[in-house]
Amino acid sequence: YHTGDLCRYNAEGLVEFLGRIDSQVKLRGFRIEVGEIETNLAAFPGVRTAIVHLVNDEGRQFLCGYLLCEEALENDFQEHRFRDFLKDKLPNYMVPSRFCVIKEVPRSPAGKLDRKQLKPPPPVVHAADEGGEKVAPATETEHMLHRLWSNLFPGQRIGTTDDFFEIGGQSLLAGKLASKIRHEGYPEFGIRLVYSNPTIMALANIVDAMEREEPTQEGAAAQQAPLRLPARDEPSALRKAAFLTYQAFIFIIAITMQWAYLLAFFFLFYGSYHQTIADVVNGRGFAFVVFFGFMMQLFFVVTTLFFAFMLIPLLKWLIIQKVKPGRHSIWSAYYLRWWTVRTFNSLTSGSFLYYGTYAYNVQLWLSGAKLGQGVRINCPVADADLLDIGDDTFIGDNAALVTSQVIDSVLVLATVKIGACCSVGPRTAVVGGSHIEDEATVGALSLIREGVTVPHGERWQGSPAQKIGYSPSLSALQSWEGDMTQLKNQNFSPTAASVNDFGGIDTEMLEGSSIRLPTAVRFIVGLLQIIYWAFLNLFTSNVLGILTFGAWCLCDELAERDQLWYACLYVIGAPFLTLVIMIWQHLMIIIARWVVFPWKVEPGMYACDGLTYHRKILFDMLARVSLLYAHPMYGTLFTQYYLRAMGVNVGRNVECSNLYGFTPGLTTLGNECFIADFVGVNPSDEFRGILRLDHMKVGDRAFVGNGSVLMPGTVIGERALVGLTSCPTAPVEPGKTAIGSPAFEIPRRTSADTVDQEKTFAPRTSLVVRRVIWEMFRCVMPATFITFSAVLAFIAGAAIFYGDSTAILRQKADDEYLTFIGLALLFVVSIAFFNVLFTLVTKWIIVGDHHAEENPLWSAGVWRSEFVVDVATVVGLGGVINFFRGTLYLPWLFRMLGARIGKNVFLDTLYLTEPDMVTLGDGACVNYNATLQTHLFEDRVMKMDTQEIGARCSVGSYSIVLYNTHVGDGSTIAPASLIMKGESLPRATHWAGIPAQKSKAPDVMRDPANIEVVARPLDTTPQSPARVANAVESNRDFERRARAASAITPQATPNNSFAGVNVGVGLTAASTWLAASD
Repeated sequence: YHTGDLCRYNAEGLVEFLGRIDSQVKLRGFRIEVGEIETNLAAFPGVRTAIVHLVNDEGRQFLCGYLLCEEALENDFQEHRFRDFLKDKLPNYMVPSRFCVIKEVPRSPAGKLDRKQLKPPPPVVHAADEGGEKVAPATETEHMLHRLWSNLFPGQRIGTTDDFFEIGGQSLLAGKLASKIRHEGYPEFGIRLVYSNPTIMALANIVDAMEREEPTQEGAAAQQAPLRLPARDEPSALRKAAFLTYQAFIFIIAITMQWAYLLAFFFLFYGSYHQTIADVVNGRGFAFVVFFGFMMQLFFVVTTLFFAFMLIPLLKWLIIQKVKPGRHSIWSAYYLRWWTVRTFNSLTSGSFLYYGTYAYNVQLWLSGAKLGQGVRINCPVADADLLDIGDDTFIGDNAALVTSQVIDSVLVLATVKIGACCSVGPRTAVVGGSHIEDEATVGALSLIREGVTVPHGERWQGSPAQKIGYSPSLSALQSWEGDMTQLKNQNFSPTAASVNDFGGIDTEMLEGSSIRLPTAVRFIVGLLQIIYWAFLNLFTSNVLGILTFGAWCLCDELAERDQLWYACLYVIGAPFLTLVIMIWQHLMIIIARWVVFPWKVEPGMYACDGLTYHRKILFDMLARVSLLYAHPMYGTLFTQYYLRAMGVNVGRNVECSNLYGFTPGLTTLGNECFIADFVGVNPSDEFRGILRLDHMKVGDRAFVGNGSVLMPGTVIGERALVGLTSCPTAPVEPGKTAIGSPAFEIPRRTSADTVDQEKTFAPRTSLVVRRVIWEMFRCVMPATFITFSAVLAFIAGAAIFYGDSTAILRQKADDEYLTFIGLALLFVVSIAFFNVLFTLVTKWIIVGDHHAEENPLWSAGVWRSEFVVDVATVVGLGGVINFFRGTLYLPWLFRMLGARIGKNVFLDTLYLTEPDMVTLGDGACVNYNATLQTHLFEDRVMKMDTQEIGARCSVGSYSIVLYNTHVGDGSTIAPASLIMKGESLPRATHWAGIPAQKSKAPDVMRDPANIEVVARPLDTTPQSPARVANAVESNRDFERRARAASAITPQATPNNSFAGVNVGVGLTAASTWLAASD
């Protein structure tokens, strides 16, 4: 430890020298053992001693080999000879960039090697070119690119034919290179061009074809340059206070409705449950607790159906009537009405479990959606009024129908129109203002932007989507192999021209275009699906009912016995009860799986009037139950065994997070593969009422990134990598990397083989035991924390009402029911408070402040981080804080978790993976379920770093922004897009796609009705009072002129009046007065 030597005692008790502990360095994300490089260099003829050192020359890091050579080699010293010698022996990232001669080995006073005395090598002379094996740049563009590459690979000799990824480049450096090229005057340059043109010569041809603008400044100088953006209103302090008051009022109503089933249960059983408690005390209690927990879950089912099919649609029509296309400031009363309806809509989250059923269509129809017959929708819908879908259309798993988004503090509402007999793939985003015509298909993970029309019968794919062919006709589908024996009761649309893959548009009229069940049959099927959904909730999801009723029993016991003793018993026993119930849940889910689906599922085409088609729907509902109620289990060691029991072919040592869409018997996950968060693994692929099922295989040690989609028929080779939000449309060969939508391959993937295998693929037994114990704790504690919150809420509420934490339990008279209702309202607010408190305390105690770091999979750093994410998702963000989306409260909650957030920020997402690594500028807008991803797994190593979203930036729904990125002020990112790590987007630019490329500005940012103004960053230097007063008056005058000219203001229409906010304030004040007088 003191000398830097690594030693051990051998069997004879002697100290055996093993090497130096400082011999491992990290370069461009790779851990490198320099001793291995030195050993290979020492084998070169004429080398007496070899030293490899990580040089840091003016902030640029590279490996350099220092060689003590014999005289003959020293006189004929050529660096490329050593480089060529090592290429066949070591990975490219381990080959030093430079080599130089030293006369002697530097030593410390103790006689040890002193690497600090090694000086940086002299600059390389490129003109000599050492034998001409490197091709020198010839054009001005090649010289510019050569300069940028040389900065990324300091000290390394680079030719114009060198492959970027073969000389040590990776995704982070690719992002930095793309950003530097944009700053050179090519703002349309996208990172995808680096992947498809990995040499300077090829890249120069692409750049030369672009129109060059004036080079932009970087860093602080760029931030001081004037920026022209549309005028927007600045809300006053009074308006903010009114919004906060109204939103708090709606929050109390919403969370009370969320717990309505629990409150209704206790209200109805308020007088009779005491006899049950007496039975509990007399030793007959567990059966009664289970029974009452079951009854409580029955109340949940009933209230969920009541909300979804009656109350929420009624409230929607009363509050906002019909949502119409338009634009509204997020500081307008119309926005508050829209937000209120959407908040109440989130109370129907139980409908998540019956997506894709006919019952879900009825729910959307009651809320105003225009849906044809035979439609299947497998995704959430925010604004049903803005949805227009024709007959027999299929919307895939987790697609995004983006009818609303906030861009630069403006709520944009637009209609999504999809024709008849269409298919929209999983995780595809269809933005309002677009139109998909009849019989068109859009592949998985695609983006249809506003104003885009997909013509009749065409097939589009990609993000942004482009035409790739034509949709298959019904006759073509029927001619393919599969279960075609159930083609009966065909009810076809008689007027649709057919399109197929082989001959383009067929001018002959077919007898029909799709297969559809008769109306009466659909009604019966929909009713059976709802009964099945209720069954799943009753028998697999009653954990909260049992735990909460147990908490109520505890409070009654506290009224008669030693409070502290029984409270401690419950705190100790709750985790074990949670574990028992989780085992019961998964057992019921596994049993239901084998009842729903047969053991062997054959690949093929299955019509909607066949049994297999509907079994798949029921299985998907079952899988969603698992995702909802067993969320903490995903990403643990137990996941692989659970998936194996569900019928997935799972190899050994598989790491798998919360995947969706898989088909049992047709999904194979190879040994030691890694499936990241929210991956679509073999999801449903349906068109014209025919479902396609096929094999899907992920090879050994392959990696599939977050949000990717692997459609039926996909094959991922061994050690291959599929990047984030990627959709391979062809097999990914072993060892290759595929990224993007549609995915394209990178020729060679460099693997960090020097990472400690004991902490990635081959953990020792003690590590396995520690992880099993920790993940058992991780699985049970989120639900346990909710139970603790319920206990504390009961006790705190009664103490506030009576001054005695148990007095309410002794009130049995009928006239106490009104008091019980008051206590119930206080209870729901208290449980929300304690849930948030548990989330905050867990975060700061378990992980504290995050910082840029790397942790292998089998390390405490990863385990602690994943535990905090689960607690935040299940306890805090997933339940209570979900109602704060789009309010002024959510930024404050994330600030308490460490995020740096400016003023007037709009947040409609809970997915800030490490909040204290995120910076959001003033007026930034992050839309529904966008992910600010500050960590990634690469080769089973979790890498974490910061990201910065500039002022007045807008991040679209379902988009992902990776770490080590900077998004310039005033920029926009379209929905379902990906900003790669290392990228720096210029200010006031607009991006779309996977990976993102420069795009046209959204309509709201280039509307001529919005005047353009010069907006500069705030001046933080001290100013005199007179100067401040003049600036304030000037700003007021500017705002008056801007408001008069701008089309988007809170006063633009009568609906945007401030009266709606005043009503909310009045209701809140009235309720407060009533509570005080009571």
